[in-house]
Amino acid sequence: MKDIRQSFEEIRFTQEEQAALADWLRQAAEQAETMTEGTKRKVKKVSRGVVIGIAAALTLTAGALAATLSTGLRGYFDTATPGAQERLESSIYQLDRSLEYNGWTVALTDCVGDDNKAFIWVEVTAPEGTSLTESENRWFRTSFDLSGEGIAGPTGGSLYTIPDEDPEDNRLSFCMEASPWVDGGLRGAVMDITLDPIADVTLAEGEEYQEIEMYERTEAIRDHSWLFEDVVLDYPDQSIRLEPKLEVDYLDGTATLSQVTISPLTVTVRLEGGSCYDYDSRIAEILDAEAEPEHPSPDEKVIETPSGTTLTFDSGNGAADRLENARARNDLLWGSLGVEVHMKDGTVLSHLPTASGCSGDNGLPPSTPEQAYVEGRFHYKEMNYNLIPDRVIDPSQVDYVTVCGVDIPVNGE
Repeated sequence: MKDIRQSFEEIRFTQEEQAALADWLRQAAEQAETMTEGTKRKVKKVSRGVVIGIAAALTLTAGALAATLSTGLRGYFDTATPGAQERLESSIYQLDRSLEYNGWTVALTDCVGDDNKAFIWVEVTAPEGTSLTESENRWFRTSFDLSGEGIAGPTGGSLYTIPDEDPEDNRLSFCMEASPWVDGGLRGAVMDITLDPIADVTLAEGEEYQEIEMYERTEAIRDHSWLFEDVVLDYPDQSIRLEPKLEVDYLDGTATLSQVTISPLTVTVRLEGGSCYDYDSRIAEILDAEAEPEHPSPDEKVIETPSGTTLTFDSGNGAADRLENARARNDLLWGSLGVEVHMKDGTVLSHLPTASGCSGDNGLPPSTPEQAYVEGRFHYKEMNYNLIPDRVIDPSQVDYVTVCGVDIPVNGE
């Protein structure tokens, strides 16, 4: 059997395998006993951005705005921690952009975000008298694309409607979660945002998941895309930025903890140099050392990752085998950062990252060990596949952040 190091080098996915992995995730989510039927329907709607992400991983102005904020973003997030709701409301930036076509109006109302991620609220208004009621087996969706100078990475995805407080009216809403790579950071970026034609869809009969478009309610806009040009994401900077410059233990070596950034939406940590260099070889050695010496089959290898997940590698299992290899690799690469956010009220927020980067993302190693880095971006709440609802915090309520076992004080205390 090939060792884990060789398996890492062969993690490549065809389009068929990507689709299979998306189906695998959907099936796993639907088996969760705690899910409501409505949640199951949402989980089945895996966006194209999520599918691309799976393949790659396996690779305000405040104050006066408060009175006019969209209730959508204000009520969208989990704001259970102290000061979170107030921080959210002071962070929202009004966009007030709208387009009309054949009696329909699509508006980008407002947004909130940080250096790496933005949430943009989309409101759709149909002609008076049009019912936009959804059901368990019929709903609306669209897709978005971002473009502009210096924008790369994940620049699109599918959108599904947010539960409607008045399902009988002629309005519906989407929440766009954008996390492209932008030179200089996402905050303040200028971009064109395109929404694909809004589709009224239902599920085809049968076991295989397949959406079928219906047109009786959206005939007037069935082929119309909505292009918003030069949208400026000018929400305020609410982040706390620290530069600890401390040596920490990482991947059976040491590296420098160079940056910790705490925003209302995420905490991002960055390690540089040292054991960040040639991380895949280090991870392969760790996993090889932890693999069980005896197995039911000579073609199987079993390891337990830092998060407690037991993974079995079967050389004859194709895409699923590569999925398990990549999960183990990512669990060590970013899970070993051991990030915990300790709030002043005693709450501890600790989860694996949902978006990360490292110096080998482009498939090439850094030219020198000094240029090597590993960066992890963590949300404050365990995420489901639709990322609903995300959690917002007030960074001023953070006491300290733990990274690689080292406590980093926040707010000068």
